[in-house]
Amino acid sequence: MKWLPDPTRRFARYPYYEGSELDLECQALVSNFLQAAHRSISYPLSTDDLCALIESLASDLDWNADLSHYGDDVEGITHFSMRGRPRVEISRHLSNSIVANRFRMTLAHELAHVHFHNCLYQLPDAQTSFLAQTEDRHLHCKRESIAGKTRNDWMEWQAAYGGGAILMPFDAVKNVVGKVVGASVTAMHPDSDVAERTCSAICEEFQVSRLAATVRLEKLGVLSRATPLNI
Repeated sequence: MKWLPDPTRRFARYPYYEGSELDLECQALVSNFLQAAHRSISYPLSTDDLCALIESLASDLDWNADLSHYGDDVEGITHFSMRGRPRVEISRHLSNSIVANRFRMTLAHELAHVHFHNCLYQLPDAQTSFLAQTEDRHLHCKRESIAGKTRNDWMEWQAAYGGGAILMPFDAVKNVVGKVVGASVTAMHPDSDVAERTCSAICEEFQVSRLAATVRLEKLGVLSRATPLNI
């Protein structure tokens, strides 16, 4: 990780992470929690464990919040404070079993915000001068940013990448991919039959949506349109 000038002007500087650094940090976060809680590491990471992880780092988690006044597309909010731990709210419509995978991804996305970004709000006043008008700031996380397809905002990109890495840790993903394609194939075209089988295996192993599995594999370089379709 290195510090760079913040283009969003939220802070004087922001922590720049390579994807591999986020992978290692998220894998350690999840594996350490599971080892402490269950003395074993297995997937999928349960929804209860996701909630427990957030509750261990946040002051409060409300997974049945009415966020309609923020807009129909806001599915999660992390409220940061210079006074300590953040609060997390998840839109109540996501707790419906029909959208269980979206609920889990939103939880993981907000967990990544809490884990990676709360420390920024505890920095000295010189670093957080933009907070002078109020002690509290919150991030509205919309469906588009939670899915992680774009990189328009570094905080949302890191939380989207981190959410995927929390639910689908790097080493565990490698194991699943290896079972499907073997060691000889390092990348595959997204429209290929083997990509279809791999995405299905990721969805089943980690209890995530097809979109989440696809985005995760793209970010890890497992899926690439630069790869011939017949590979």
